[in-house]
Amino acid sequence: MRRVLLISYYFPPDGGGGTQRAAKFARYLPESGWSPTVLTRRPPASRQSWEPEDASLQDELGASVRVRRVAGLTDDPPVPMHADANDADHPWVRAATKEASDLLEAEPHDAILLTMPPYGLWALGAALQKRFDIPVVYDLRDPWALDGAPLYANRRQWEHSHACMSLALEKADGVVANTPEAGRALAKFAISLKVPLAVIPNGFDPEDFAETGEAEHDECLDKEGAGDPNVFTLVHVGTLHSGAYLKTLGLRGFLRRVKHFRARPIDIQGRTLMPLLRAVRLLEKSGSATRKVDVVQVGPEDPATRALLVRERMIDRVRFTGYLPHRASVAWMRRADALFLPLHGLPPGQRSLIVPGKAYEYAASGTPILAAVPEGDAREWVMATGRAEVADPCRPDQIAEALLRLMNRPRNERAESAQHDSLLAAFSRRRQASDLAAYLDGLIGGPPPVTEPRV
Repeated sequence: MRRVLLISYYFPPDGGGGTQRAAKFARYLPESGWSPTVLTRRPPASRQSWEPEDASLQDELGASVRVRRVAGLTDDPPVPMHADANDADHPWVRAATKEASDLLEAEPHDAILLTMPPYGLWALGAALQKRFDIPVVYDLRDPWALDGAPLYANRRQWEHSHACMSLALEKADGVVANTPEAGRALAKFAISLKVPLAVIPNGFDPEDFAETGEAEHDECLDKEGAGDPNVFTLVHVGTLHSGAYLKTLGLRGFLRRVKHFRARPIDIQGRTLMPLLRAVRLLEKSGSATRKVDVVQVGPEDPATRALLVRERMIDRVRFTGYLPHRASVAWMRRADALFLPLHGLPPGQRSLIVPGKAYEYAASGTPILAAVPEGDAREWVMATGRAEVADPCRPDQIAEALLRLMNRPRNERAESAQHDSLLAAFSRRRQASDLAAYLDGLIGGPPPVTEPRV
């Protein structure tokens, strides 16, 4: 077995979509000849809304995955999301650098894989690369400074992050992107710097969709409206960006937009429930809705989403479940009439660089999808499943039309076809771990195979 030091700031019992990629790599890499040692943070005493706890993800790992947990100083600030030249001085980065160095001296490893964000981890990779003759690979769950979603304090902060990205990739032995579009955006760095680039998308774990897993968590499902032919249950799973959208509203929001900086001209409203709820209102006013739409938010009831709903007088239009264990969220996916997949808006002609991780699990559930997404890999992926209706993320009229088409489909229709199964097979978590193992094999044994971009 070859050994890889997998450094992931968020790792079970941390929950959320970003945690699952690292956790599934750790679980399935041994099947392809790589034994991972995970270096992560010590679970915090208190958690922010974007870092929920999910012990069920830790239970899935089993005893074979070795995990080293590092604590910095008491009450450390989190590792910064945006990269900066001073990241090496962050208390956790310093502590993790020492822990990783001691580990690598005691137990030689064949490769180091850092999964980001937070992008402040780049300094940890750079420090280890200077000290050890081991390939260092950056697994980018988002396209770093090229991503339009993060809001920077000003253009200079973005330039600092962009410079750190360039420096990190210049020294890297490998770079992994998780969408074809992000891979193409990063390719200009990889090609000019001759860094091997692979595209290994996110996916889903078929074991999470076993019928036994669904039955185990039936008690987590809210039965209100279940089985009522007059109710159409539309479910969104995961986090929203309501806080970022609230900060753009009003005079203060205008001044903030003038001062702050985004790498791309995105409309963050698309990553809230507002366009969807306005679409529901349009259907109700027109009288064209064939059923009452029940919008369910499966995920944290964050204060920003509640404040936005109150501001728009829509607080009574959404039911919140709070954060649920992953398999309970899967049960919601399977029981919904349709699943809502939102993404930010973009100007005409621009393509999104990201695919929400939930998109693959949505497809695996077999439940129809209402995809309010711009042009790009996310739209092409859900359209390929044959189970989605798509619309512009910031056009309530288009969303209303797509929602009406879903409501007129046969109730509880599910995807069951050889074509659908074949499409999903390419995106199993086991397959992604196998692709990563092949890439790492190439790095230490010869010219690395570059994974063909797959939507």
